[in-house]
Amino acid sequence: MLPARRSFIIGQPQIANCHQDMLAGHQNCITGQREITNRRPNKPAGRRNFNADQLEIVNHHRNMLTGQRDCITGQQKIANRHPNLPAGQQDCITDLQTTVHPIINLPEEIHMSEPTPTPATPKRSRGNQDQRIADRIAAAHQTLLLVQSDSELAALLAGRGYDAARLAEGQALQVAAQAAFTGRQRAAADQTAATAARVAADATARRAYNDFRATARAIFPEPAASQALGLAGAASDDLQKFLTAARTSYDVALNTAAYLTELARFGYPQATLQAACGLLDDLAAADAAQEAAKAAAMQATRQRDAAAAALDAWLRRFRTVAKIATRGRPDLGLKLGL
Repeated sequence: MLPARRSFIIGQPQIANCHQDMLAGHQNCITGQREITNRRPNKPAGRRNFNADQLEIVNHHRNMLTGQRDCITGQQKIANRHPNLPAGQQDCITDLQTTVHPIINLPEEIHMSEPTPTPATPKRSRGNQDQRIADRIAAAHQTLLLVQSDSELAALLAGRGYDAARLAEGQALQVAAQAAFTGRQRAAADQTAATAARVAADATARRAYNDFRATARAIFPEPAASQALGLAGAASDDLQKFLTAARTSYDVALNTAAYLTELARFGYPQATLQAACGLLDDLAAADAAQEAAKAAAMQATRQRDAAAAALDAWLRRFRTVAKIATRGRPDLGLKLGL
């Protein structure tokens, strides 16, 4: 056999090996892309398009290997038709079949699995946050008391800049944080009470107005009266719309003699209608009080958070210095929880 022909056939396994390595590398790439997709299901569409391009590249390489397989099949046919080929050429063809066979048996398609949704991070409850802040304030109080009551520890820290004056600054921050925390708790309680009062006032006013409308509908079935007293449809859930509609109904009833006379016969004299108007005033006042309580609670929360942050910053510096100062006295560091 000619040397060029032998070199060509010998080079075929090397080409197949290169394609095999290339496909394996792309398969690893796709596996990595799948892992990224599972970890980041909300990534931009462009990233997903990149993954699709990777799959297309692998399929192109598969087509290349299919052509390589056809080439090997052709080599086999030549060998079958020419059984007297030199032994070296037949061995070369056998080696090519052995090399490419594992690649030929790859699956027809590679599909990326759908990304696994990432579970939502649970939100921290307000109660837990309050407790953590309270714990930090209490821990600061205990630390400052310990330093002030332990003369050896106080002397050691004084040499590091935390003398009585500096400790007094920390004490003032702790007191301020405690006061802000207490103020915020009080404001939150006031808001809760104001909300409960508003809900009760709303229920009372709506119940009175619904009873009035049901009675008036029975007494005045005429469309003109229904329109004048606002008896059609249901009362609005919106507070301001409800207050406007109810006040209008009561005012018309109080200022129209024919309506007032007839309503008085069925349990709605002037005094009762005026009391119902008073319930609307109570509801409006309760709503205003609730909004004021909300604003006060928000402001108290901001003040508490700011005071707690200032105390935390002071404590971080203190603990850093105290850890260095007590390095030769681990027993004192242990007292401070370092």
